[in-house]
Amino acid sequence: MTDLDLSYRFDLGLKVSVGAINLFDSHPEKLKGAQLYGVPKYSITSPEGAQGAFYYTSVSYDF
Repeated sequence: MTDLDLSYRFDLGLKVSVGAINLFDSHPEKLKGAQLYGVPKYSITSPEGAQGAFYYTSVSYDF
């Protein structure tokens, strides 16, 4: 699993960040058995989690 966070701080106290958690969208092995009616396809206790990748941006200002 790969996480990434890139930030750039401007001189005026402004900081812009972009990043990803589970950058390459890896998933654990699929669960065996029924996968209908809200039963997850993947184990929720694995390091990758059942949700896959999460991408984000952030802007902050320090004054």
